[in-house]
Amino acid sequence: MKASVLSRKNEKGQSIVEAVMCMLLVCLILFSLLQIFYISVAQMFTNYAAFSSARSRSVGFASYLVNRNARVAAIGASGDLITNDGGYDENPLSQFAAEYIRIQEYLMGVREIEYEYWETANNDSDTSLGINVAEGVNTVESRVGFNNYPMDFPMRGAFTESENVDIQATGSVMNYESFYLSE
Repeated sequence: MKASVLSRKNEKGQSIVEAVMCMLLVCLILFSLLQIFYISVAQMFTNYAAFSSARSRSVGFASYLVNRNARVAAIGASGDLITNDGGYDENPLSQFAAEYIRIQEYLMGVREIEYEYWETANNDSDTSLGINVAEGVNTVESRVGFNNYPMDFPMRGAFTESENVDIQATGSVMNYESFYLSE
């Protein structure tokens, strides 16, 4: 029994150091998963925006309506609302209610809104939207993308040197415009 007591005296603090190192490793793994999730969610919103804008164009919406629809579909990955003309305080619930109404008014064309990543004037990032109707094929193809999408999360430097990433999506649907609109 005395031998085990003597061997423990030589190991003072070793388990604490090991525990701290393990906690740092676990934090590094969790932050990497957070970064993957953050970029994956932005990609999902961009995919939805591409499909939504292609669907809007396929039923005959005008280009400005298609662009508006794509922007609204990508709001989840678009950062903070820049256009703040009052109407709510710092309470998140009142901000959500006001933002919901503003989005509906934006879709109707009554109000203009801007989000952080829609224009380069708002941030270092911008949203580019391209709509192409394939020639000779009865499909509509829409491309939506965030150029220089910021990676603003902790410990980013442990994984990549880049501060931005490009997120692109393409949506393609059959062109139903001739069924809805007559020439």
